[in-house]
Amino acid sequence: MFAPIRATCLALAAMMLSACAGALVQGEGSLEVPIRPVSRLAAYVTGPASLVSSFQANIAVEAARHGLAAENALLLFPLTRAYADSEIRQGLAARSIEGLLIINIGDAGVQREYAGTIFQGRSPVVSGPGAAAVASVHGYPRQTTFTARLLDAATGRRLWEGAGQFGEKGFLSSGTSPTISESVAVVFDDLQTKGAVGPQDAGRS
Repeated sequence: MFAPIRATCLALAAMMLSACAGALVQGEGSLEVPIRPVSRLAAYVTGPASLVSSFQANIAVEAARHGLAAENALLLFPLTRAYADSEIRQGLAARSIEGLLIINIGDAGVQREYAGTIFQGRSPVVSGPGAAAVASVHGYPRQTTFTARLLDAATGRRLWEGAGQFGEKGFLSSGTSPTISESVAVVFDDLQTKGAVGPQDAGRS
């Protein structure tokens, strides 16, 4: 009896996030759909370490589910020194990475090692009731906003962008917001729906 109810709740949570992201998307007129869908991407996530690792893990799962190859940008370019923009772009090209998925959790900014590079692409402007600030109790986020954008790795052109929020269901949490896994799933579903990403063999026949 509980399985159908849980499935319905998850579907509603995904719909709520999708609606929120759609309402907060900025600059749609300047977005450019790629000539062919991005199939290889690098994901760069900024925010609290525990949330970054959770996002990266779910990005890997969702990328595989959509037939994509995804790499962790922090592993490709470790935070051990400063990087030049040309160096990062060359590194991405050498690995045949076509797109860069950038996710900023809360108000997290680009790490100083990446200052002035493609990683510092402008984020969507988030405002209104859907853009609640991070609410935390003893350091454990209850509801957190994030912005996401997909850039062309070679040119930095914006291919997709959006924003949403997620909650950590557990201690002192209302449990009404989508989880990180649900949020990442909505991001990838929307990327595919908009034609920004596609399986590795798409458009190559």
